[in-house]
Amino acid sequence: MVGTGAAVFMEKSGLGPLEHAGVDVLPSGEVRVTAGATSLGQGVETVLATLAAERLGLDADDITIVLGDTDLVPEGTGSWASRSTVLAGNAVTLAADRVAELAREAAAEAGSRPRGRRNEPCPSPSSRVASAGSRPGRPSRSTG
Repeated sequence: MVGTGAAVFMEKSGLGPLEHAGVDVLPSGEVRVTAGATSLGQGVETVLATLAAERLGLDADDITIVLGDTDLVPEGTGSWASRSTVLAGNAVTLAADRVAELAREAAAEAGSRPRGRRNEPCPSPSSRVASAGSRPGRPSRSTG
C-alpha cells in the first residue's frame, strides 16, 4: 500500500491530584527540601533545589534535597506522566515562600527588640534565609 498517512500521539502529563513537599531551615542553618516525588533520572533534584533557591535567595548547591523519605513527607504520589516539576515544583515553591515569610517576620521581630546597649537593624528581605535557622519552630509544610 502506498499513500499519505498521518499519526498522532498524546500522553497525559502533569497529573494530580497533589504532591507533598516541605522546606526546612534546620538549626545548623542547612536548608532541606523534601518531596514525595522521586527521581527517575529526569533531574527533579536540580529543579526543586533551583526553585527553592530562587525563592530564598540562596545558591541551589546550598540546598539539600530529600525525595521519597516517608519519615519526612506524609505521602507522595511519585513520579510519572511528567508531573514532578509541575506538582512537586509548585509545592516546593509554596513552602519556600512560606519559609521566606517566616524568616522576614523573625528578622523584623528581632530587629525591633533591644539587644544589649543598642538596637540592631533588621536584615533586608533579601538577606540569607539561613540566618533565621536558629529560631526554633516547626518546618513549613506545603501541599501543592
